[in-house]
Amino acid sequence: MDQILEDRKLQVLIQTVNNNEFYAAMLQLENYRASECIVHDPICGSHSYYYIGHWGKVKVAIVQTGMGNNGAYGSWYETKKAMHFIPNLRYIFAVGVCGGMKGKVALGDVVVSKVIAGYTDLKITD
Repeated sequence: MDQILEDRKLQVLIQTVNNNEFYAAMLQLENYRASECIVHDPICGSHSYYYIGHWGKVKVAIVQTGMGNNGAYGSWYETKKAMHFIPNLRYIFAVGVCGGMKGKVALGDVVVSKVIAGYTDLKITD
């Protein structure tokens, strides 16, 4: 395990899905390590890139996951992996697009869900 992830002050993980969300989160990160922390999962062979830095006074990690909760890069799997590799993890924030609230929220609104549902299970196509 990478010593960077074992840091006791690292207790917050921010997960993003698409590039716009990821870059917006990275713009808020101060003093981040230019060399990302790579976590290799021997079970499925996937690699995750964790960027460690400060968001204000809080030390955070940012990771970009795959869309949906399934698969080697899905948010569910990435959450389980982070809980294993970051021993002091206390908070996980999934930030990004809120497509299910179209027309009900404005840009910059913070939406907190009462229930978490898998995106791929509920996706409705036109």
